[in-house]
Amino acid sequence: MNTLKEDGSGILGTVMRLGKRQIMGLCGASVLVLNLAYAQPTANERVFFEAFELLRAGNAYQAAQKFELGLSREPNDAKAWFYLGEAYRELRDRQKAYDAYKSSIAADSSGPVSSSARQRMAEVAPSPPPIGSVVPSSQSLIDETSSGYKLAQRKKCFACHTVNRKLVGPSFLEVANRYRVAPGALDQLTRKVIEGGSGAWGPVPMPRNPQVQFDESKALVSWILSL
Repeated sequence: MNTLKEDGSGILGTVMRLGKRQIMGLCGASVLVLNLAYAQPTANERVFFEAFELLRAGNAYQAAQKFELGLSREPNDAKAWFYLGEAYRELRDRQKAYDAYKSSIAADSSGPVSSSARQRMAEVAPSPPPIGSVVPSSQSLIDETSSGYKLAQRKKCFACHTVNRKLVGPSFLEVANRYRVAPGALDQLTRKVIEGGSGAWGPVPMPRNPQVQFDESKALVSWILSL
């Protein structure tokens, strides 16, 4: 993807069509300052712009959600993939950041953002274990004698979840990686355990659990987010 295509597409083309505004974007050491007046942006272009503004304001979790929404509709925007990687990097999710940078390069392997994406990939890539070492699974790193684990057992949480792999619902580690630093996540998830919900992890809804008391739910969520 060229940074500024002739047809004005791409994330910077999005910025150019936002009307008379001054917008600053940071990519590596380059600062882009635009003060331009163009046609009204499409709905998806606004999604990318809002995501970029959230990331610039320090709201990495909400920015990642916005970028993912926009990329589900326009999966070939290398710049958007790069900034999704930046959001996950801020959230300390190295694997998702690595995957996003990789997708950025795949979308435009010779474009101006590709060199930055390659540099970021090198920074967040997991280090290989020493030759001959035994790598413990994430399940083995969980203290099964902890009060949180035992509470999850008593409340039958393991009927739908495991610690490190998807079952009926997401693994606890997936939940932790998504919500660990999200503002208000503890209260939000505490209510969701009791009230149930749908849409956050695919088509399978989470059933209500009225037998779980509020304090128990909060303790469960606190344990999950600590993983």
